[in-house]
Order: sequence, then C-alpha cells, then structure tokens
Amino acid sequence: MSGVRPSIGDSSSSAVQLYSYLWPEYQPFSCSRAGNRTYMRCQTTTEKDKSHRGNASQFFVAGELCRRGYAAVVTLGNTPNTDVLCSDRAGTKFVHIQVKTFVPGTQTCSVGLKAERAFGPNFFWVLAGIPLVGSTESFRYFVVPSADMASNVAATHATWLETPGKGGKAHRDNPVRAVCIPPHTRPYHWSVDGYEDRWELIDAVLAGDRMISVSGA
Repeated sequence: MSGVRPSIGDSSSSAVQLYSYLWPEYQPFSCSRAGNRTYMRCQTTTEKDKSHRGNASQFFVAGELCRRGYAAVVTLGNTPNTDVLCSDRAGTKFVHIQVKTFVPGTQTCSVGLKAERAFGPNFFWVLAGIPLVGSTESFRYFVVPSADMASNVAATHATWLETPGKGGKAHRDNPVRAVCIPPHTRPYHWSVDGYEDRWELIDAVLAGDRMISVSGA
C-alpha cells in the first residue's frame, strides 16, 4: 500500500481520519470560494496535532479492548455518538464507546455538551490519556458509564450556574463541559476519580450482567 496515495480531493470525514492515521504528513483542507477563485486552507499544526491525538486515542482504546478478548472497531467518524464499537466474541452483545483525549499531567478533559445526555446502559465514555511522543508519562484510561457521566456533569454545571460569579453577577450558560483528571480537582468540575481502568464495567455489560453505577465511588 506504500505506493498508493490518497486523492487530495477526498476530504470526507472518514477519509481524512484514515489518511491522517496512515500518512502523518497528510494535511486535510477546507475549501472556500470568492468569485471565480477557490481557496484551500490546510489545518494548522496545532489543529493537526489534536486531530492525530484524537485519532490515535481511539485506536489505543480499541486495541486495549481487543487485548482483553473483545472485538473492537473504530468507526472513523461515521457515527456521531460512537467512536469505538465493541462486542463479545460471539458478536451478540455490544457496547458503544465515546472517546475523549487528554495529555497525561493535564488537570481536565473536555467532554462537551453531549456528556449531559445518558445514552443508555450500553454506552460508555473512555477518557484516554495519551502521552506525547518522547514523554515518560504512562497511558491512562478512565472508563465511565454514560449515566454516571451525564448525572454528574449536569449536576456540577447546574451548581455553577446557580452560584454567583464575580461581583455577584450570574454566570452565563455555555456549551463547555469538562471533568477533572485525578489527582486534580477544581470547583464546579466533576472528578472521574474512581473510574481509572474500570474495564470490568464493560465486562459486566458484555457478559449480560446488570451494570451498576459506581458514581461517588
């Protein structure tokens, strides 16, 4: 496959993610028109680095699940709420996983507004701490059931909205949602302490057992 190069005109989401993973030098672009001219804009280095880290984290999570005896595939952006689809060996039970990436050592991980939505007992969040190249930090994984993420993120955000800000002014609502990565804590941020390497929560669902919330563990 080394002699085959992707068409630079193929900027679909799945193609961009696959090409970026296989060919790190590939830079997806966006097009705009002004009059009869077409302008192409490549991603900045920062944007590209974030995109590559996000793509890599999904493959690392899928690899960790495969290492544990499951079948796991990366959806390459084709499903908005599922980054990794994982099944038991028989292919009869499934879990959907949303992956968010952070760099080990940072205090928070952004999860977005959808974190407040409980998708069901077969949906999980995996916050993947992927070290930078050359870093001595270890990989970190936090496995959080969707219901736990939704209830806690919504509750802490509601508390923030109800608490007066500087000068007694009310906080203005916004779509930003983030959680704290242990051992760090912040006011009005839920900490995912107690969820590190909790792969057994996925084991229970794929085994057909009733999944128990561990919120507050």
